[in-house]
Amino acid sequence: MVTSEVQQVVELLEAVQPKEAAAFQQVRAWKVLTFLGTCRAAGQTASLAVRRLSRLEFDESGHRVDLFLEGRLPRSPEQGELVTASLANLSAIRGYQVKTQEQAIRLPTELCEQGPQGTTLHCPQIFTVHHSPHTQQSFVFEDLPVAQVREDLQPVTHAVVGIGVRANVSPRFLFHYQATAEGLELFHGDGVTRKTFQNLSANPKSAQLILDLTSYRGFLLEGETRAFAAEEFPEAARKIRAGFESAGWGEPSHLFRFQAHSIRPAGPESSAA
Repeated sequence: MVTSEVQQVVELLEAVQPKEAAAFQQVRAWKVLTFLGTCRAAGQTASLAVRRLSRLEFDESGHRVDLFLEGRLPRSPEQGELVTASLANLSAIRGYQVKTQEQAIRLPTELCEQGPQGTTLHCPQIFTVHHSPHTQQSFVFEDLPVAQVREDLQPVTHAVVGIGVRANVSPRFLFHYQATAEGLELFHGDGVTRKTFQNLSANPKSAQLILDLTSYRGFLLEGETRAFAAEEFPEAARKIRAGFESAGWGEPSHLFRFQAHSIRPAGPESSAA
């Protein structure tokens, strides 16, 4: 029998899937959107959380964006770490990841400020996480069309934040899962070889947020993500490839299996990730 925690996650997956089928019609396959958090430091798991987004402010040059979040971060960044935030315009399937500098480079208050009114992240770096002409390489903020970024992010109400060495948060469509007495396994694919793959190659420890995208409440899973060969899990490989093909994304560059080692509730009000 599966554990009660695994059963709760399975019930959430099956409950949100019909909603996401209607919301993400571009991907004509069974899928659930998750947020995968990774970091480069061996043996460490990126701290991951969801927070309400109060507002965004761009500086006059357009070279930096400040994020104002409700509540505190799951923890403060330590030396060599940065804070990253995933901002997704779900209806348009467009999104960006904004990042602070590493604490080794800047003073802590130059990365983020936390107080009774919430948290402010100072982010001089922004990257696309949707398929666009910009997804093939890493860009600092001024290399992206700021007007397009403003327009895309206008409807965004929540941010998924991650903390760690070279922390990265990537929205991923989950195309298959397996729940057994041994635990929960989630399967997804990678479109291009970028920061997530580089982090996982150095450190498979990772975290995933599975959320009801109407309430932004759900579960935080921590475990390990590793690449697998299609013959190891043929059903999962078939479903991932079918999902990519249905969206016109071509063949996935890598197939991944996430094995959950711990599960706990998550939401905007959670005091810790």
